[in-house]
Amino acid sequence: MASNSFAERLANIFRERDITQQEAAQKVGVSRQAIARWLNGSSEPERDKIVALSEFLRLPPAYLMFGESGAFDSVELNDDMISIPVLDVQGGCWPAGRENSVVSMVMLLRVAKEWVLSRCPSANLYKLHIINAFGDSMEPTIKEGDFIIVDTSKRSVSADGIYAIQAGQDTFIKRIQRQIDGSILLLSDNPHYQPFQVPAEERDNMHIVGRCIINCKAEDL
Repeated sequence: MASNSFAERLANIFRERDITQQEAAQKVGVSRQAIARWLNGSSEPERDKIVALSEFLRLPPAYLMFGESGAFDSVELNDDMISIPVLDVQGGCWPAGRENSVVSMVMLLRVAKEWVLSRCPSANLYKLHIINAFGDSMEPTIKEGDFIIVDTSKRSVSADGIYAIQAGQDTFIKRIQRQIDGSILLLSDNPHYQPFQVPAEERDNMHIVGRCIINCKAEDL
């Protein structure tokens, strides 16, 4: 499905799913002629229509705009709001390779920039996604069912904190503590779970998906 332009990506999706211009126009709230112009590359939709189109297609808006390289990125709607994809990853586990998929968005959430920045002033507003917490290993900090906003621009452990970490077939949400010998400790906030040490020479085998910057209930967003 990878293509070089918005028009090519959209045309490929329409062909693969057998979507008609009239069907898309009704779902997105535009004319059939507008859909035709998007498909032939003579014009591109405004941001609000990109979001409506992505909701209809169940694809992240950043994928439609930028292709595979930005598939899960959050998108700026206006000066006040951003749209963040909620992924179909339940809990800390994320099958390997899922990050490059374009079919795993559950929904989009419109979130006020001020709300995000008031909780994490250093957040990269254009590299956010949301996953759903599962299990009790990070309680009481993160409870099962919480929404976790992950800043995927933070892919190296430059500071201690809570990260989403991919290791083999699984992804874990753990607190990372750096050690003086170059190793790191993966810590659960629940004292019933034991720490796990990653030796310095094995750190390269651990992929940092991003830093978990905010956890909250769905109704808080």
